[in-house]
Amino acid sequence: MKKMTTREIEEKYKDQIVTIRDLVGDQKPSKLFYTLIDKLGYLLDEDPKKVLSKEGVERRKAFNKVIKTFGDSFLSSSLKIEDREYLRNKASNRMDFGPQIGEEPVIWAPNHGFRDDTLATVLAIPRNAYILFGSLPQYYNTMDGVTAWANGSIMVNRNVPSSKKASIKKCEYAVDLGADLIIFPEGVLNKSPNQLALQLWPGAYRIAKEKNIKIVPVIHYKRDLHSLDKNDVIHTVIDDPIDVSKMTEKEALTKLRDTYATWLYLMMEKYGNSTHEEEVKNYSSSIDAWDSLLTRRIQTVDRYHFDLETRVQYYDKKQDELIKVWEDIASIQNITPSNARMVEDAKNKVKELKRCDFQRRF
Repeated sequence: MKKMTTREIEEKYKDQIVTIRDLVGDQKPSKLFYTLIDKLGYLLDEDPKKVLSKEGVERRKAFNKVIKTFGDSFLSSSLKIEDREYLRNKASNRMDFGPQIGEEPVIWAPNHGFRDDTLATVLAIPRNAYILFGSLPQYYNTMDGVTAWANGSIMVNRNVPSSKKASIKKCEYAVDLGADLIIFPEGVLNKSPNQLALQLWPGAYRIAKEKNIKIVPVIHYKRDLHSLDKNDVIHTVIDDPIDVSKMTEKEALTKLRDTYATWLYLMMEKYGNSTHEEEVKNYSSSIDAWDSLLTRRIQTVDRYHFDLETRVQYYDKKQDELIKVWEDIASIQNITPSNARMVEDAKNKVKELKRCDFQRRF
């Protein structure tokens, strides 16, 4: 069969992509890309009934045993499910029997911090779940697309508003067919040195509310986030399901984000042995050290759409308004003795805020 050209692909999927970069990222199309877009391009369709079926859901539930058997060999680090009672209190004699999930579909909601956290989630949870997959270059330009398709996935192009809206309907339809979901509420890798969890997108809450299902927090911690060493450990907590049926959106997202932060702090306290001095010893500042760490971490991702990944985080409008206030002061042209110091301070503040905004820089 004749291979489609880049222009033909853009024309065929013109309603689902902006340019070919949505599918291949900042790299050129791999040899695998043309096969994957030919065979799996249908998943970009926004009609739930064209991409999901009851038979497909049941087949993937059966295939999940194979993924659980061989999946560990594809992880760059070993996986450990944490005992929650031990993390809370090392002296505790109570047994952690794990969360009581029930048989109805749920949304597994992991935090997002390193390359393998999707596969780690698939292996950590006790049953099959369809992944809401937004990293299209990783899906269509690497072997990850094959394994994600075998597991079950729902595509969303975060660059196309109609695709984001349709992904909610596709997720709801998957639940109607009896499937669990894996949704990363942070939406992008957490690249912030001072936030254990980013502000969360509301999609998981809205689906759970609409379909009357629960959200199960899955929290991964890895001390060296850019390491691909098998000896490094992915520590994972699966916490109790959150019933959002009587919660407002703000209450539910705050609860979920606080849950991430709580368990991450406890795992950092137990397994994070680095000191500030060790982290910055070869750099002029902690900001320079974090720059270097993030550069190395992003390089562990095979395909990366730099521009997109710096635009699709959920941002609090109040924070943007605060930066705008400082920018307005910094842009004052009529400098006088009475305002010169204020303008200079504002310029420094804007520079500091932008330099520390690692999410938009990386």
